[in-house]
Amino acid sequence: MMLGELQAQIYWLHDAEEFTELANAAAGIYAKLGYSQEQSETAGKLIFLIKIRFFNYLRHLDKDL
Repeated sequence: MMLGELQAQIYWLHDAEEFTELANAAAGIYAKLGYSQEQSETAGKLIFLIKIRFFNYLRHLDKDL
């Protein structure tokens, strides 16, 4: 998959709230940029955790409104 295709996939996955697939696509981008497999997977996992926390934060705010 080309880098541009991975970037487009990330935008779609972000909107669809498909966090696991988003993390995998992010890891793919890091791999395409030349990072090791381990570094790429770590980056994907960190992005996954950040997105989950942000999503939960927004849900919490929504309940307060």
